[in-house]
Amino acid sequence: MKLPYYLAPGQPRSAGIPFVKVIYKNKTKKTTPVLTLVDSGAQVSYAPLDFALWLGIKVDHKHPLDLRGFNNVVTTCYPGLTTLEIDGRDIEIPVYYGGAANLQCILGQDPFFDLVKITFERYNNLFSIDWLIKSTKIN
Repeated sequence: MKLPYYLAPGQPRSAGIPFVKVIYKNKTKKTTPVLTLVDSGAQVSYAPLDFALWLGIKVDHKHPLDLRGFNNVVTTCYPGLTTLEIDGRDIEIPVYYGGAANLQCILGQDPFFDLVKITFERYNNLFSIDWLIKSTKIN
């Protein structure tokens, strides 16, 4: 699936950002499509804790992970197995939940980047996600 970069205005020039629309699901509940950053610099996937609470996702409080953002702020997050719908396809992966509702959702490397081939073509303002797996459950 080829996707355009979203252009974020800025100085000295606009920046292209690789966002993909993701629906976060648990049983009968689901979000509307959420613009989620495809982040090759992030080790894990992340979403605000409010998502897990609203969806009823059981998070593992025994295995917290402190995530440090680019602004050097540390956020304690808790993993929860989550179904993500991307381009009409469901995958189930661990997502780390924490922080405030206004923080950016992120698709990080582990395990998402093991399931797909991602090609960033910033020079064309495009990126692509091609599925490498047939299974939809990853633990």
